[in-house]
Amino acid sequence: MPSAVILSFPDLDAVIGDIRDRLDPSASWGIGAHVSLIYPFARARRITPELLETVRRVASATQPFDVRFDHTGWFGEETVWLGPAPQPRLDDVVARCLAAFPQYPPYGGEFDEFVPHLTLATGNSAQEAKDAEREVLPELPISTMATGLTVVAGAPEPGGFDVVGEYPFTAREDSLR
Repeated sequence: MPSAVILSFPDLDAVIGDIRDRLDPSASWGIGAHVSLIYPFARARRITPELLETVRRVASATQPFDVRFDHTGWFGEETVWLGPAPQPRLDDVVARCLAAFPQYPPYGGEFDEFVPHLTLATGNSAQEAKDAEREVLPELPISTMATGLTVVAGAPEPGGFDVVGEYPFTAREDSLR
């Protein structure tokens, strides 16, 4: 069973949950609005206390930060996503996650560049994805707060994923200097 390290944004489900419920399979798996930082992560049975401790350390060295989703983007013609405005703290937590887990490149190393994004629609028709984009554009920008890292694992089937651990961002401004 696969797993992932994500930034979870449960408050965004009130804004985009209907779209994701219809058009993003991960919503039916039990994964709310999120940005995947490492997917795939360790197979579920190989998630060790040591791996989780490393996730905790990355999170504890991070301050909560604002995230502002201000544009849409596309992968191909059938996947539309929300993109965050530039945010150095997001870039920093991404870089630290990737450095902490070089054995788990994002998306298995399939892509040359990591693009932080929140999927709205994937695996549907191009028209459904365009309709989802048209539906969300009037809501932009959407602001939220990144407050921690979440590890999820399970099967890509309805209700198949569970939270393995939640690790809050606990660094204080003075501890980052």
